[in-house]
Amino acid sequence: MSQVLLALASERPLISFDGTLVLNIALWLLLFIVLRPLLWEPMVKLISAREGGTFGSRDDAKRLEREAKEKRDEFEAALKTARAAAATERDNIRARSILQESEILGVARSKVSEAVEAQRALIDAQRVTLRAELQTLIPAISRDVASKALGRELAS
Repeated sequence: MSQVLLALASERPLISFDGTLVLNIALWLLLFIVLRPLLWEPMVKLISAREGGTFGSRDDAKRLEREAKEKRDEFEAALKTARAAAATERDNIRARSILQESEILGVARSKVSEAVEAQRALIDAQRVTLRAELQTLIPAISRDVASKALGRELAS
């Protein structure tokens, strides 16, 4: 370890304080003074403008996103209201149609009942008429049946 320290101590120092140091400092200051307005400040302005644009775009995006959410909420509320109104209207129409159906069925049933009653009355009248006709024909038919069964004519 002592050999390493001796080697380090025998080497030249990192910074020598002579005229070149003053020249280096003067060159650095000159470069700083010249390059600052030519390169550094335009670069800083460009980076600031880019960051401002990025943050501005982010702010605009957030604002637009909020507006879109608000409009979506308004749309969903309007859609919900419209669906509720449509459901109410559908129920009203359904109730009216059921009422109208029952009225039509009532009218149809009454007409059918009237027609059935008219046909029953007609059938009853025809039955009475046919029965009266058959009553008058019974003696002649029974004479014909008896004569055919006996195989000879019957005297009245």
